[in-house]
Amino acid sequence: MDTLLRDSPFERVSVLLGIQGDAEISFLPKTDLPFPRPWLFQIQRATSPGEWSDVGSTSESWVAQDLSRYRYDILAESWYRVGLVDADDVVHYSQPIQAGTGLSRHDWLVAREVVRQATQKMRLGSGSDGWLLRRKEWGELCTRCGDEITNQGGNSQCEVCYSTGVVGGYHSPYPISVEWLNEQSSKAYWREPLSRRHIILRPALALGVPRWLAGTVFIEKNTDRRYVAQPDIQVATAIRGLPLVVAVALQPIETTDVIYSFPRPAEQ
Repeated sequence: MDTLLRDSPFERVSVLLGIQGDAEISFLPKTDLPFPRPWLFQIQRATSPGEWSDVGSTSESWVAQDLSRYRYDILAESWYRVGLVDADDVVHYSQPIQAGTGLSRHDWLVAREVVRQATQKMRLGSGSDGWLLRRKEWGELCTRCGDEITNQGGNSQCEVCYSTGVVGGYHSPYPISVEWLNEQSSKAYWREPLSRRHIILRPALALGVPRWLAGTVFIEKNTDRRYVAQPDIQVATAIRGLPLVVAVALQPIETTDVIYSFPRPAEQ
């Protein structure tokens, strides 16, 4: 059974196109929805009105990837929507979101070449493969350290929520490569009265899709070192306002941190 609510069950649905033909669909359900749990989120795409096809589904993530490699003219006319499937198998759809970027075919081809060269450099040059972990914005309150009054976690070393307050802590790892830059920087902050601590930051470049947010964790494949993205995320290369390559400052996480108990994707 399908329903299309006059008011969408989602606070937010957005689509970010990747120049390689992929797309990132992110969404956030409204709080206190009356639909019976558990929920499943169904991602659909259409190139003609009313002709929807399934892209994928997820039960625990607020972001999905459409990794299909579409031609420019098809992708520019694409529409996406998200369906919330409740425990009674009733689907509550969001309003359709158009995915077009407004780029001309020439701009698109230029952007594709920029991304191709950046990807090649990351894979063959000073790049490093790994996985991106994004913190959960919502979900089941941590069963070990969650506080029902504040809806926050209370244990920075909790292995159920990884200090996020939400069961699981992070969404499924996403394969990604970064290009380490040669320079390093550091910043100082006051740890306690009359005491300062310096931390090392490793600047890196990455593709604009998937999105990097402050607090995003990068797991380096070869070393298993884990880094957290700092808030100052800059667009390094863009075309017509569409970010192609971003610059991120990654802070190494101490090996005693609970994030090191988050399993590597190969172990999941």
